[in-house]
Amino acid sequence: LLSLRYVQSLTQETAAAQLGITPRHLRREQREAVHILAQRLWGRRQPPSDARMEDAAPDEAPSPGRPSEDGQPDEYVSQVRQEIASLQHSSPVVLTDVTSMVAGVLDLSQDLAARHGVLLEMGACVPEVVACVRCSALRQALISAIGILVERMSSGRITVCVETLDECAVIVLAGCPVRRKSVPNPSLIREILSAEGGSADMEERGDMLEFRLEFPVRDEIVVMVIDDNEDLVHFFQRYTVNTRYQIVHADLGQDILQMIGQTAPDIVVLDVMLPGIDGWELLIHLRQRPETRGIPVVLCSIVREEELALSLGAAVYLPKPVRRASFIEALDQALAAGGAAARIASASNSEAR
Repeated sequence: LLSLRYVQSLTQETAAAQLGITPRHLRREQREAVHILAQRLWGRRQPPSDARMEDAAPDEAPSPGRPSEDGQPDEYVSQVRQEIASLQHSSPVVLTDVTSMVAGVLDLSQDLAARHGVLLEMGACVPEVVACVRCSALRQALISAIGILVERMSSGRITVCVETLDECAVIVLAGCPVRRKSVPNPSLIREILSAEGGSADMEERGDMLEFRLEFPVRDEIVVMVIDDNEDLVHFFQRYTVNTRYQIVHADLGQDILQMIGQTAPDIVVLDVMLPGIDGWELLIHLRQRPETRGIPVVLCSIVREEELALSLGAAVYLPKPVRRASFIEALDQALAAGGAAARIASASNSEAR
């Protein structure tokens, strides 16, 4: 990041595009990168650690590390980031119904809240807020926020609301009344949201403590990959870095047709040989259903049946193994085919009227 900004002299927006993150995320990471660099330089000009300890006062204990802004040593923040990086590698980004996910977390946390005599409830929620996030990461951020609130309450209530603002989903958790026994530490929550391109703010107002979790809703071209090969999905995610395409992995344990109908991805990349599902039948159902008929499908398989795929309604046939250039080209073709189909449907509707 520092090389892009200060050696190559790129703007924040261009550097963010190079790294595949948002400019706001880049600004946060840039501050941390400057701090890490300053620590390295400072360490080089210090005397050996033994000499520093000898010069220190007898009752002065060596520091375990510079505390972060949230009062935690750097080692803790570093470990949190390692865990999140591991999660990013192993857990795909998926389309998530934020309101439903919040309701699930509240059910999970009811017993914990009841132990403290706290009522946990859903407030006003915007329906059908869909975001491209790692469910396990966002769920843990919510659980951590609820835990911090409950720990500081012996009665009262916690209200959770879901809002939208400027193409962002916003989850607001407000607990009242809270005790002022210690300063809350939202390090984990902030790191999780930062990794998802969002932010987490905390504010105390009188006897109320409020968390505000914000992250982007779907604002890119969403490509849902229906494939049981997770390694291939990770390759697709790498292929589309710095492009307009956002890869999400369909959960094969759920009703695929229902999931596609609810989330309406812009493109579907479909394998043929799937566990418990026949890709050919799924392609036929997608073409027959009014709610999914307009979604272009890229049939991506080791099976060499291009003519059959196109005859059943696939927009593009893409044989495996897949190279990056071929994958991006197939997505471009599918997007163009989807746009053409939409224009034809619109013209037909106009003539009918």
